[in-house]
Amino acid sequence: MALALVHHLDGPAAAFDARSGQVEQINEAWLRTPELLELSGSLRIASPEEKLEKTLLAVGGPSHRLRERIRDAVSNGPQTLGVNIAVDGIAQLHHIKLVMVARETRNVRGPYSPLVLAWISTTQPKRSDSDRTDMTAALTRYGRLITEPWAYIDASGIYRYVSPQSIALLGPDAAGGLIGLHYEEWAADRPGRSVGVESIARALGSETISYDRLRYDHRFGEERWHRVEMRPDLDGNGTLLGVFVVSQDIHAQKLAEAQARSAQNLLDLHLRLGPMIAVELDADLRILSWSCRAEELFGYTSAEAVGSTLRELKTIPEIDAVEPRLQELFLTEDARSFRSRNANRSKQGEMVWVDWFDSVVTDSVSGQSTLLCLGVDVTQELELKQRLTVASTHDELTGALNRKAMSMLMTSKIGRDAHFALMVLDLDSFKQINDYRGHATGDRLLAALATRMRGLLQPGERMARLAGDEFAVLIDMTLHPSDQALMARAQVFLQYLSAPVRADFELSVTASAGIAKSSDAEVDVETIFQNADQAMYSAKAQGGNHALLYTQA
Repeated sequence: MALALVHHLDGPAAAFDARSGQVEQINEAWLRTPELLELSGSLRIASPEEKLEKTLLAVGGPSHRLRERIRDAVSNGPQTLGVNIAVDGIAQLHHIKLVMVARETRNVRGPYSPLVLAWISTTQPKRSDSDRTDMTAALTRYGRLITEPWAYIDASGIYRYVSPQSIALLGPDAAGGLIGLHYEEWAADRPGRSVGVESIARALGSETISYDRLRYDHRFGEERWHRVEMRPDLDGNGTLLGVFVVSQDIHAQKLAEAQARSAQNLLDLHLRLGPMIAVELDADLRILSWSCRAEELFGYTSAEAVGSTLRELKTIPEIDAVEPRLQELFLTEDARSFRSRNANRSKQGEMVWVDWFDSVVTDSVSGQSTLLCLGVDVTQELELKQRLTVASTHDELTGALNRKAMSMLMTSKIGRDAHFALMVLDLDSFKQINDYRGHATGDRLLAALATRMRGLLQPGERMARLAGDEFAVLIDMTLHPSDQALMARAQVFLQYLSAPVRADFELSVTASAGIAKSSDAEVDVETIFQNADQAMYSAKAQGGNHALLYTQA
């Protein structure tokens, strides 16, 4: 176990939790060194059991330096920290080596946290071969605990340590032994290693190197992505002692990034070139992206739209109502999406109806939120629905209401106890015009008479074409409450209908009118129609161009 190794090292050694910096284990040599106790923020407690109190590293002072280096060891690989220790009253520079090691995971509960192993390497500015041998021996004994492949190259470029994981990664070429070889000698006549040679040379020049490369990994028998990090090992005076080389397998990360990029590219392509309108806004409702469909529909190019706010672009007539609703999406945690249908104005001034789905999207890396507005043009759909509605309730030739719509209108008035009268008008001898002048002429005559009647309508009155040459006018009895007023109203229509009409040539027709009051029908629409028809046929029987009011007699 890593904690047990602390007591097997000859010199001062300690183990720290990699996340918190808390002391996990210290050997006797460390305990006997006041400078190291102060550095690690730990105290020796005088008690029968001679227990060690575990304390967190302090925020300031020497312990803060050690804490920062522990963090660097976790993030950037092995570290070296210089510390002055008094020996016989004389301060000497010592080097603390910091290396992240694996923790024994059995019976460990909660989040896993590795350890950082620290030990003292007593080094003078010029080290002897025996010093290097001792250091190499220590690395060989305890370096295998580091989970990632790594190696140590001294200042002269000689491999002093190669971990078992590195040998497994490099394969048969490394199995024969790298220790004692110069890094350039290892790369000789081996294609693909020139990048490593150049990087080691730069690291030996005290430069920190990090790069990603695709290399053959003998552990998996395939090419895999690795992140190679080279960090100079410097003493307290800045003198280069060597270089730590760590290779981290990032193949899964690279594959995930490639998949994410592919998915993002497909999404961007779909949003940019797809059939949906796609507009991205920031928190100030300033346009960040403007799709091709948005350009096509609204008439503004992406160059014109991006950077402008919705208010500045003036595509939304009801911006005062829409703007607060969109801004609220950024402030609300629960409901961060919104559906709406509203009218938009194009650059040419045309009205475009759009169904919008607006949602806040937050980037998992940067944490920045934007508003993605996806829209579908429903202008033609609404126009079609409107045409279908008109076709189902209006006469195609004259544009007047049809019998069905008139019946619905009468039913509505009866439900509100509104008093009205229905006047039915039928042209006299219209069949002769169709027979002798043709149906086309007859249609033009009907359309002209419908226009003339529409011009006679007063507020509250509606007109319908019931069938053929039969029309109906709904009269508001609050304006014409008496029988005499209704008859006078009918005469106005008969007079204007009898005036000549120019349809290829001049035609003159008359009409017969029958009037029935809603109060006579006992709230029955069909009875009102029948009563008005009966009065109209009676007027026609009297020679036409007459109006009669239906009565029980």
